[in-house]
Amino acid sequence: MEGQREGQLKSVRIQRALSGGYGFSLMGGKGTEFPPVICDILDSSPASRCDKVQQFGVA
Repeated sequence: MEGQREGQLKSVRIQRALSGGYGFSLMGGKGTEFPPVICDILDSSPASRCDKVQQFGVA
């Protein structure tokens, strides 16, 4: 997200479905030179119903 400061902590609560996961994929993060970024959000998933989770947003 624009204006994101390096090292700033963000918290989002998503309730996982009984079967399956949260419905998003990350790339980057620890062990890479890139910050963690949400690269995909599955339609009709818990993540897709959360207005704070955006594709290509810095996680």
